[in-house]
Amino acid sequence: MQTIKIASPINSLLNLSSGSISNTVEKIAIFRVRKTTFASGGYEVDMRRTQSRRKPQEVEERRGRDLQREFERKTALARKEVRQKVKNWGCDRLITLTRISASDEPYWNISHWQDAVARFLATLRRSGYRFQYVAVPQRHQSGHWHVHIAINASVKHSDAYEAWSREAGRRSTVNIRRHIRNDRLTRVAKIGSYITKTIAADWGAFKPQSKHYWSSLISRPKRTCWYIKAPSFNAALSILAGQLGLDPAKILEHEASRVIYPNDAGIFLNFLPILDPTRKRRRAS
Repeated sequence: MQTIKIASPINSLLNLSSGSISNTVEKIAIFRVRKTTFASGGYEVDMRRTQSRRKPQEVEERRGRDLQREFERKTALARKEVRQKVKNWGCDRLITLTRISASDEPYWNISHWQDAVARFLATLRRSGYRFQYVAVPQRHQSGHWHVHIAINASVKHSDAYEAWSREAGRRSTVNIRRHIRNDRLTRVAKIGSYITKTIAADWGAFKPQSKHYWSSLISRPKRTCWYIKAPSFNAALSILAGQLGLDPAKILEHEASRVIYPNDAGIFLNFLPILDPTRKRRRAS
């Protein structure tokens, strides 16, 4: 009587030596890889284990039953778009605009803010500045709104304040922030991470199907997609590292540049080419 066993390759060799017949069956998983390359330098890679696709009708029913999940999906999509635009355009400065209204004045709604920010940026362009931007509105607990604008040009505070005071009055404030101690790509990454955290809270303040941020209408990051077949996450990571020209061991060591999804479902990698995580940062002289 023949004995059929499912075992690892090493055990298969041992079983063959003992006279039994064994077959090695390995389940192959498919990982989808999405790479986004930024014009300012660096790239992001998102590798996820693919799942069986649901029918369109099942997808709509699931979304209708779970509004919270739909809210989280839209928030994640908006954060991804904002982060990638900031990194693609190299927006290494952050302008924060606030408006202090009198006690008898009503708060601006989101439409008023959008129009005022558009006029503010148009005034800067007429003054000779050339830039791309990503603007994200955020509401205080008091009900007041303010706007964060990631921009890739050096703007004088006096020019920015003069342009904004025309729209919001002399009591308005302008804050321009820049991480001076970091190199340019690190500044861009930090600003992209910070500005995306402000997206989410007040989806009800926006019109349906409208974006929850405003940005320049120019070229988008270059995106490519491919698939990897591998028996495990570690095997897929080794293949991916070879395709990117990276060392898989170093990828796993540096937690600041990667996120591993639960149950080894995939990995997110943020790569800045000019940074060496193993090197200690030198103090500015």
